[in-house]
Amino acid sequence: ILTVKDNQFVKIPVKIVAIDEKNALIEGNVSEGTPVAVAEESKLRLLALGKKGKLILGNQR
Repeated sequence: ILTVKDNQFVKIPVKIVAIDEKNALIEGNVSEGTPVAVAEESKLRLLALGKKGKLILGNQR
């Protein structure tokens, strides 16, 4: 998964334990409530290249 640290997107390695149409249960070094990037895979790949950015929480735009 991707999150933001010091205005840069960073990867957090996780293991997918279970998944359905809307949710995924993961294991890894991530705290509950940590904001993560959610998008189509192609967009997430661009962010994973160390691009600068910020996460917009909820329905904020």
